[in-house]
Amino acid sequence: MPAIDEKTLKQHIKDKALSKVYLIYGNEDFLKKYYAGLICDTAVPDPLKSMNFTRFDGGNFKIEDFSDAVEVLPFGGDRRCILAVDLDVNSLSKDEEEGLLELIDGLPDSCVLVFWQNLVEVDIKASTKWKKFLAAVQKAGCSVKLDKRDVDSLIRLLVKWANSRGCLLSRENARFLVELCGDDIANLQNELEKLCAFTGQGEITREVIEKVGVKSLSASVFDMSRALIRRDFEKAFLLLDDLMALKQEPVSVLAVLSSAFVDMYRGKSAAIAGVGVDRLVKEFGYTGKEFRIRNALRDSAGISLEQLRACLDILLKADSKLKSSRVEGRVILEQALGELVLLFAGKAAAHDKN
Repeated sequence: MPAIDEKTLKQHIKDKALSKVYLIYGNEDFLKKYYAGLICDTAVPDPLKSMNFTRFDGGNFKIEDFSDAVEVLPFGGDRRCILAVDLDVNSLSKDEEEGLLELIDGLPDSCVLVFWQNLVEVDIKASTKWKKFLAAVQKAGCSVKLDKRDVDSLIRLLVKWANSRGCLLSRENARFLVELCGDDIANLQNELEKLCAFTGQGEITREVIEKVGVKSLSASVFDMSRALIRRDFEKAFLLLDDLMALKQEPVSVLAVLSSAFVDMYRGKSAAIAGVGVDRLVKEFGYTGKEFRIRNALRDSAGISLEQLRACLDILLKADSKLKSSRVEGRVILEQALGELVLLFAGKAAAHDKN
């Protein structure tokens, strides 16, 4: 069976018509964990789980033990379920790889085998082993790639969750929550639980979201970039202090800060060339994240391309220092922020002179 989507997987589970093999992978951790668990629970209900369910973790994978578990007949039920978490196909020897592929090809009808790639990525393009493994899975069962949902899907999900908890969340405020907290579903679920508990019943307002919601790293760093552009330098450094107090990795902070200026550079270049937002979204992969490029177009309105290039040069040098220098990461970040402050302060001074 070829690759299936989330909707088809839901139908498999609803109808209890499971395939013999599932490969669950992608970049949305919440959905991968959720569906891997749901498949296992559907294959083997709780009363029989202790006898008919076995879990293997990638670091402890041995083809002999795996094969033995698959061949055991179910006790008191129709099926056994084997869950393999983070199997690294590239780490298998030739004999182990061949044994695994033969095992998948000859699975008995009494077994449901689930491969849940939690941390280990499926690298189809660069790995022959992964290609063979995927082909074997799709011949015997299904592969399901679960990636981050776009903003509109997250908005619908948040509105639905709020309604189920007796609260009202408008689409506009749901969008604001995504912009504030990021697109990780598990994190959004936690934030919504807090908002619903705080509100009790009734409407979750923007004011409540601002008061209770915890900003994602991306939202905080994008605020820092806006503070720099608006020459609110004190706020920029206070935001950096907050991020360091939260133990955010300097390399992660710099990566997000750089992406904010890359967004602005792309937006500015497109505006000068007369390229529309729709094309920009399509060409640079902003689908589902359109708000990023719209914000970038707004924020870069009063900045020249030359200034944005200078910002990117500063950030590139900081990135090189972070990866090659023994200087503390926070110090390198503060130096980069100081150089950006001087750049924008110089812009302001030149503007005042004119």
